[in-house]
Order: sequence, then C-alpha cells, then structure tokens
Amino acid sequence: MASVNDSSLRNYGVAAPHGPNMTEEHVATANTHNMNINEKAIFDHLLLPDDSYNSEGQYWADMNIFKRMKFTNAVDSAEALKELKSIGSMFKKDPLSPFGYYARNMVIPGAGLLLEGYVLFSIGNLKPLFVAGFPNCWGKANPQICDKQWQNAVDYLEIVGIMVGQVLVGIIGDMLGRRWGLIQDATIMFIGLIMLIAAWGVTQNGWVICYAWSLFFYGIGVGGEYPMTATSGMENAVGSGKVSTRDDRLHRGRKVTSAFLMQGWGQFFNQVILILLLLIFHSGSGNPPYNAKVAQWTYRISFAIPAVGTLWLVYFRTYKMKNASKQLEVAKKKAHVTGYDVKSLKLTLKYFGPRIIATAGAWFCNDVFFYGNKLFQSDFIAALSPNTTSIMVTWLWNLVNVGVSLVGYYLASFLIDNKLYGRKWMMIVGFLADFILFVIPAFNYPYYKSTAGVHKFQTMYFLSSFFNQFGPNCVTFIVAAEVYPTPIRATAHGFSAMVGKAGALLAAVLYNYIDTQMKFYVVPWFGLAGALLTLLFMPDTTGLDLKEQERRWGFLRDGREDQYHGIAVHPKHLSLWERIRGVGKYYDPKLDYEQKLEEYRGDWEEWQARRTAEQDHNEEEDEAFSDDISSYFLRTGSVRNEKGTVSKPPSDTESSENEKRLSMRRAAFKALCTPLPSASLARSAPRASFLKASSLSLPSSRNSLPSIISFRSYATGNSSDDNAPVRGIDSADEIPSPLNDPVNAARSGFEAVRDAAGFGQSRQRRERPARDPAPPGPRIYIGNLLFETEEETVREAFGQFGEVLSVNLVEDSRGLRKGTNSITSRWAFVEFGSTEQATAAVEGMHGQEFNTRRVAVQFAQPPRERPQGRPQQLNEPSKTLYIGNMSFEMTDQDLNNLFAQTDNVLDVRVAMDRATGQPRGFAHADFLTQEDADKASKWLSTQRFNGRPLRVSYARAVTPRTGGFRRDSNDGQTQEQ
Repeated sequence: MASVNDSSLRNYGVAAPHGPNMTEEHVATANTHNMNINEKAIFDHLLLPDDSYNSEGQYWADMNIFKRMKFTNAVDSAEALKELKSIGSMFKKDPLSPFGYYARNMVIPGAGLLLEGYVLFSIGNLKPLFVAGFPNCWGKANPQICDKQWQNAVDYLEIVGIMVGQVLVGIIGDMLGRRWGLIQDATIMFIGLIMLIAAWGVTQNGWVICYAWSLFFYGIGVGGEYPMTATSGMENAVGSGKVSTRDDRLHRGRKVTSAFLMQGWGQFFNQVILILLLLIFHSGSGNPPYNAKVAQWTYRISFAIPAVGTLWLVYFRTYKMKNASKQLEVAKKKAHVTGYDVKSLKLTLKYFGPRIIATAGAWFCNDVFFYGNKLFQSDFIAALSPNTTSIMVTWLWNLVNVGVSLVGYYLASFLIDNKLYGRKWMMIVGFLADFILFVIPAFNYPYYKSTAGVHKFQTMYFLSSFFNQFGPNCVTFIVAAEVYPTPIRATAHGFSAMVGKAGALLAAVLYNYIDTQMKFYVVPWFGLAGALLTLLFMPDTTGLDLKEQERRWGFLRDGREDQYHGIAVHPKHLSLWERIRGVGKYYDPKLDYEQKLEEYRGDWEEWQARRTAEQDHNEEEDEAFSDDISSYFLRTGSVRNEKGTVSKPPSDTESSENEKRLSMRRAAFKALCTPLPSASLARSAPRASFLKASSLSLPSSRNSLPSIISFRSYATGNSSDDNAPVRGIDSADEIPSPLNDPVNAARSGFEAVRDAAGFGQSRQRRERPARDPAPPGPRIYIGNLLFETEEETVREAFGQFGEVLSVNLVEDSRGLRKGTNSITSRWAFVEFGSTEQATAAVEGMHGQEFNTRRVAVQFAQPPRERPQGRPQQLNEPSKTLYIGNMSFEMTDQDLNNLFAQTDNVLDVRVAMDRATGQPRGFAHADFLTQEDADKASKWLSTQRFNGRPLRVSYARAVTPRTGGFRRDSNDGQTQEQ
C-alpha cells in the first residue's frame, strides 16, 4: 500500500494465516491499488464523483480558473437539462404533478417559516391600523390611555422571545433530537396564535400588555424554527435521513434556501390577506377613517388563518417526520454519546471559534440592515403621497417591496450552489451593495426625500431589499448550520440566529432615540463590517460534500487533526483566517483517496459480516456492492498489525513464534466463523465460548473483525482436529491469475487460504439461477434498507428525482446482526411517473448512504409467476425445509401447534440472534423422508401467523443437532433428546 499515516487506517484485527509471500500478487498481501480497469472505474465513480471531479480525478477547486469555469458550466448545464426533461415528463403525465413535487420538497419543509413570516411581519403591518383605529391608545404623539413604553415593548418582547427560542430550542434540538424540536416549535406557535387571537384586557392598556406577552410566547416558537428548519432540512431532506448524494452536493443550498424563502411568501400572503380583510370589514373601501371594530375584526381574523395551518403543521411533524433526528442519532452513536454532546461543544469552540464570529457577527450586521430597510419606506411614501392618510397606500407599496424581495430570494436559491459564485461571494456582494445603497442617501438626505429625488430614493429602497435577500439574509441562514458538525449544529445555528436578532433589537431600540438623518449615518457601516467579517472568518462550503465535514469532525474528535487529508481542509473551503493558521496544509488528495478506500473497505466488511451471519436460505440478498468491488476487496485483503499497516512476511528467525501465533489465530478465526447456533423448540444449555476460555485478546468492534470472515464460508463446528498444524500455501497451488480472472482468483485464493488453515466446509454455496439485468422502467428496487425505514421517508427522499406514484415496503425476515442489536432489513419497490425519473434515481442513489446504510438501487425485475400454495423452488427437493417470514412473536407452543399437523418431523431449529437471544424470523425443519417434507411444504405454505404468510422452500439437508425436540413418528409425542 502507498504510504499513509498508520493510525489513520482501520484496525482490522486478527488476519487469516498464510504462507510465505512468494510474489507481490499474494492474495493476503496484495497492494491496495492493484485494480483492474473495471474496478478503477467503479471506485472512481464512488470516491471521485463526476459532479466534483473531472475525468483525470482532479477536484474542481484544484483546477485553474478557465478549467474550473468549463467544468462547472458543463456540470450545471447537464444537471439543468436533466431537471427540465424530468419536469417535462412529469407535466406530460400530469400537468399538476410539478406543483405537487414543489410543494412536497420546498413548501412543506419551509411551512414553519412561512407561517412565522406571516405572523411576525404582520405586527409591523398592523401598527398603522391600530393607530388609526385606537388613536387614544396607539397614537404617535402622547397617547392618552395607554403606556408608551408598553407600545414599544411590543417590538422588544417579540424579538426577545425569538432570541430565547433560538438558543433554547437549539440546545434542546441537539440534546433530544430535531423531531422533538420541530414538534415543540409548531405547538408553541399554535398556542401563541390562540393567545393573539383571544388577547383582551379590562382596559386598552391591559389589552396592549396581553398582546405584547402573547407575542413573546409566540416568538419562542418562531425562534426555534430557525435552527430546527435549517438543520433538519439540511440533514434529512424532510426526514429521509440521507447524508450525501449527488443531488445533495449540487442542490443542498437550493433546498435549504427554498425552505427559507417561504418566509418571503409568508410576508406576501399576510399583506394580501390584510388588504382583503380590510376591504371586507370596511364596506369595500380601504380609505379612512377606520374605527376600532374594523381594526379588531381585521387583526383577529388575520391571525386565525395561520392558526389552522400551524395546527396541521403539528400533525405533520408528529406523524410524518419520524426520522427527522436520524443523522443526529447516528452521529451520537458513533461518538458513544447520549444526551447533549458537551465534548463536541468544547471542540467546536476550540477549532471553529472564528466561524462562530463569522456566522453570528454577519447575522447581527444583516439584521440591522433588514430592520433598517423600513427606514426608506415611510419617507419615500411621504414624498410620493404627501397628504395621504390611507393605510392601503402603505400596504400596497409594501406588497411591491415584498415582491422585489421574492425575486432576490429565488435568485439566491438558483445561484447559491454555483461553484463560481456561491455562498461567500453572494454574501460579500450583498453586504457591499446594501452599504452603498444606504450610504448614498445618508450624505444627501434632503435631496432624496424631495419630489425631485424621490424616484431615485424609491429605486435604492427596492434594490436594498433585493440585495439583502440575494445576499446575507439567505446565506446566513444556511451557513450558520453548514459550517458546523452534526452534534452541535442546532446549538451553533441557534446561537448565531440569537446574536442576529440582537442586531434587530439594537435597531428597534436605537431608532426610538435618534432622528432619521442620524439613522442613515449609523446603519451603512454595519454592511461594511459584515463584508469584512465574511471575508476574514467565513469558510466557503459551496460544492463541499457534508459527508466530508463529518469525516473531518471524526478525526478532530479523536485528536487526529493532522491525519485528515480530504477536501474539507481544501483552501477553497477554508476561511482566510484558517488558511493563515495553516489548516489547509494537511490537504492531500492522494492520501485522502487511500483513506476513503480503506473506509469503503470497512463498509464492505460490515456488509459481508452481516451476510456471513446469515444461514443459507432462499431469500434474495441485497447486493449493495458490485461483484467488481467484492472481487477487489477479496483479492487485496491484507494481514494488518495493530496500527493498521500491512504486515511483512515472517522471517526465518520468527517462524517458530509465528507458527504458535498463527495456530492461535486459526482457532480464533474458526470460532468467529462458526455458524450461529440454532435454537430448538426446547431451550438448550449454552455452549462454552472459545472466546471466553481463550487467553487471546480479540477485537470487539465490528470494524476490527478479520477481513477473512467476509468470505461466505462456514466451518463445520464439529471438527475434532483442532490441533492440526498450519500449512502454508504451496507455490504449486493452482490459483487463477488476478489479471486474467480476478473474481475466480479471489475466490480460489480464499479457498487455498482456508484449506491451508485446515478448515472444512460442511456445505457448498448455493448457486442461484442467473437473472438478466432488469430493463429500464419506471419501477425501481431499493435494497439494504433499515427495518425502521418508513414509506414516507422513502417517498420524500426519492421524490427529489420526480413524481413518486407508489412505495411498497417489504420486510426481510432475516435478522441482520449489527453490533449488539438485532436489526431486521427491508427493501422497497418505488414506482415513478416515468422511466427518465427512475433512471435519475438509480444513477443518483445506487451505492449511496441512506438512513445510515449503503443502499442498492436498481431497476425492478418484473414479478415472477408462481402457483398459489406452492413454494418457490430454488433448491433440489430434500428432507429439510426452510420456513421464512415467521412472526417474531411466535412462541414455542405456537410452533408445536404448527408442526403437530405434519408427519415424521425429526427436528425444528429456530435461528436465534447470538447477541440478543431473540428469534431471527426463520427456521429449518428436518423430516424422515422427502415425501414427508413435500407434504409438509404444501401445507405450511398455506399457513399464516399474525397476518404473515409463511414462506416455505427446500433447503439442503443438514445433520440433526442435539439439544432439540424430536417428535416420534409413531406416537406423535415430543421428547427431548
């Protein structure tokens, strides 16, 4: 293997014994990069995706500017063309389906922000109506019956409530999970809306106080929406749990920004509804005067409308987003953390302190601008309509401003993932544009508020709204989550948002004590400060795979900062401050490729270990790894020492000691590879464990299993020749050439190693009839899903590729062992609206990580016809039956009752999970004759238990094991052996 930092590689534990290394192509010590053409192409596709790397394996950020422009434009153009074709195909099938797709993938994830945007911005819109309807309370000059401080407190308490929610829910979201935070936010907002609708008081001042505290309570829920929407939308795509796909790399910013821009639509709908309600309750006229009754009906009904939507949001998040916390759970599991991850918080402050300055400081500067934008509105309206007192004029101009802002929102969502512009430059340009647009009228204010300059003033007003959205307002929302690791992402985002709202609070307080001219002198400099903070401390995550962020975080958490060499430390993705500190010096694409190859090997070995733990039966196996990948890892499996490096062949002086070590290693390997013990109808005494009796210390981690157990081979478990000498591989052993026949070379090489170690094989690998690849069609197969995967999760995750017509989840009766938990697998069939959409799903998701597991995604085979009541025959008829799809609630008595209807059954063995002692959902039954097995097969295949039909087929006959129940064929009674 090429030189890689030793401790950065996996510890594969004890390895299979092998003889002297006769050639460089020895199966146990082959070089990791000894790939054939097919293997190289496959690994490059997986480790060097073509949306980030060119055909030469060069990362896009390593290219010169001209080459980068050509590559980026080619990728973006191809992606845009593919999306347009998909939309066209959807439209042909159903003209409304594109709108349904948009609603599922953009509107629903941002529904909380849409509702809170509606309510929060209505507070400012309602103030002119309150002033007109309650002149003695809300009047601008010396109100007679209401306290002026409580009027100002309406703004203050709203912002303070948001700040409390941002920090509090951010911490809770990292401690209890994203889903809990999302449900809590929606619930608080719903209760807050009820309080706003019903706000009342004995006096008008009492009503103002009740109104202010209701806004504070509602603000807590609003504040929580910021970290929860950003983190859950980024990590899970509405609960899907996926970490990284091609779509995520190319469109992650667009997805999150599309959810965030729902806030703009909330403002738009609020203004439209207020205009309509005023016309309804004011006799069809929007002109003054306005009385208290009109004001009361207008404001209360305007809050009742979002209350209905918020109640639906509570339902949706409770019942349709059950996997929203999946990635956080995975991160905590890897770090062995429950509750709040204090260690990650400390490490974030240590390594990412400057990033906190950037995200929090930039958000602070932006909110001063965002609030300051309202400065323009009253002045240019006064210049355009100097004598108007109509609320309708103000609302109509505000509606135009919101429309301009929406253009900025959408343009930001389309360009935020562009590698030539992206997040960082978008924010810097937006800050500088707002700085210029504010500083110009500051030093010539009388001219711009006059009739002669009002249209220029109006233009600057709309442009400031546009660049605020097409800049810092959208970018701060996404980068405040993107640049931090999963365990504390919500906390960091919530803190940044809280500091940002402090900017809004500063503006709200400051503007009450300084005149308009002074406001224009103060505000512009926050734009310049925001641009400088972004330039110095903000990293650019455009085009960066979030999975790389998590990889780097794993190294940082283990104290191995210098051993990570991936693109997360590429200078392009680091801030200027981090580059000055030398963080980018660790970037090395060659070492990173080797590290990722070893990590992929670990994933493959875990998958093979799960397959090895299976008993042979007639279920279809999930092929998450292609034959070329398996062939490569089989051929290049190496003997590794404790540091993870390739061990050298033993020297002559070490041969005696090595023989003892190899003998012990052989015994340990045999114990690990022995098939799982089967549980009989009666509970037998547990066998003594070799691992407990042996003095050999074996690795306990799954990742430390010897790579040899990945081969699907079983020891007999009853060999008495445990002390047989270890025989090396003779050079005369016939092993096919890896260059000519890599698959058979790997298989034969393993068999030679196995035979040299003295392992017998009690049964031959079952051969399945070959099936031709399924032709492209609208229906796809998804294999290797977690049992917990739900239909809605699959529908939302694969909905990004087009219209999902149906999702059919199928439960795998095999219990897959993973760690110490018994996990049952599932697969799914998904039908799209067109073959093009299904093709995009296969290309985008095959071999990718989904809900913590690497899934296989292929076109679905057409269903095979099989007669009713007959099992699918894949093996030759024998005296042993395989019974699958058994209910996990089935008891021993249930089994006795089931087999009481059969004749001449000798033994029934229920497969049990070795770690948990729980049944794994299938069993084997031995009969006296083949005819008895045939009769039992016909009858059992018609039976159901707990609504689950039994799947019955022939299996190879095995030697009956002791410790089980046998029923005598003469008297029908059971007796224990």
